[in-house]
Amino acid sequence: MAINTSSKYYGSESYFNGNVTFYKDVNLFGNLNLNELVINRLRVGSAVTISSGIVTAFNGFISVANTTPVRIGLSGNRVVFSAVGIGSTSFILS
Repeated sequence: MAINTSSKYYGSESYFNGNVTFYKDVNLFGNLNLNELVINRLRVGSAVTISSGIVTAFNGFISVANTTPVRIGLSGNRVVFSAVGIGSTSFILS
């Protein structure tokens, strides 16, 4: 089966109400609006901006200028910051 690698599709959203499989790169011009996105593997270049919600970094957050992850934890009213191999500090919320 020959695959057309230079197709361009235009039309109303009713034309695209089924599953679509791509075998090459997909270039989008404009916004991609989704209710849910499931990704098996995601690689991001240099930065991610999240405007709201909960962000989880399982191995800690790493700043651009550093390579040591910092873990942020909450235990009751105590917020704890810890850097593996360096130490930790905390403060109490009142």
